[in-house]
Amino acid sequence: MVAGCAMLSWLMAHLATEHERRKPINKWLEARWTNKDWDFEERQVLATGAAAIPELVGLLRGDDQRLQLAAAQLLGRLGTKAVPAISELIQVLNREHQNNASDVQNAAATALAEIGASAVPHLIKSLSNPHYRVRGIAARALGEIGPDALPAKGTLAKLLDNEHIFVRVEAAKALWKIEKQADTPVRILVDILANEDDESSQGAQYALQLIGPQVKPVLPLLVELINSPSAFRREAAIKVIESSGDKVVLLAALPGALYDPEPRVRLAAARALSRVGVSLETTVPVLADLVTNSDRHIRLDAVSSLAALGPAAYAAARQVIAALKDPDEHVRMKAAWALGEIGLDAKEAEPSLVEALSDADNTVRQNALRSLNRIEPKKRDKPKKRDRSNY
Repeated sequence: MVAGCAMLSWLMAHLATEHERRKPINKWLEARWTNKDWDFEERQVLATGAAAIPELVGLLRGDDQRLQLAAAQLLGRLGTKAVPAISELIQVLNREHQNNASDVQNAAATALAEIGASAVPHLIKSLSNPHYRVRGIAARALGEIGPDALPAKGTLAKLLDNEHIFVRVEAAKALWKIEKQADTPVRILVDILANEDDESSQGAQYALQLIGPQVKPVLPLLVELINSPSAFRREAAIKVIESSGDKVVLLAALPGALYDPEPRVRLAAARALSRVGVSLETTVPVLADLVTNSDRHIRLDAVSSLAALGPAAYAAARQVIAALKDPDEHVRMKAAWALGEIGLDAKEAEPSLVEALSDADNTVRQNALRSLNRIEPKKRDKPKKRDRSNY
């Protein structure tokens, strides 16, 4: 509340004159911090192009992190027009106190990536910053720039054996995005996934999934990880193998994981196999069983996976219908949607879906109506809005 009052005081002082209030950038700030729809004002600022940069740079130089964040985001949207702001954005990226303002730091890096090739020499210098987080975020920005960041290749390669996992992951990912040659980055990422702690290696998993089909040379190493004592590594390996799109390896390596003691591993295996249209006679029952799991995230993912299968998930109809009474509204809304995708016989699904038209959640009611019309198309009344007069 104090911060909000301070912001309003700043705005009142900043917009003290009619001339100041008429400036597009100030109209945008006023709209943004008084919770109005600021899209129009933002477009007006963007239309001024480079003319807006001096004032946006001024906001970056201030101490208010919200103003810094807004300015960095808008500079990113200006793209190559924001070249004059590169120096200031680099300073925001490199500031040590950014440990407590990671959103601002990330926004500055994203803006530099949007500016493109002109920012590359500056970002290369940031790869030598003493703080590991700055090095990692700079590497990420270079990766987002893509082939235009090729001059950074040598410096990025030196970071592949950096002591910080975050830096190694971002450097490997950046090299792949810049060169589209996956061999070295993929082996670095698989090594991190196999040998580092679960939390640290999650970034390696996401990077490998992004690389997708180019992970095929290391599939034997990933198959070995399916037998890891770590449930995280088993699940991560399955997701990366799925991203490779190699059906032969999927069929050979994943069926055993359907019986893994860890529900998330079973879910990953069943989802991977069902998405490529194989082993449905075994994967659908596994997904159906997971619809009643104690973890709401697993229940939601299981129902979502069954919905994606459409009519092929008919064997799980009973569990999906039961999920309409799940205590979590997100599971209920997905179950209501899934029944329309599965296309059940109206006699089987209609009573539960009609009951769901009175659900406390509006999205559940809308999805139930949609599914009723898909199962048995006919004119139906729209779900009634709940009377909130007594709330």
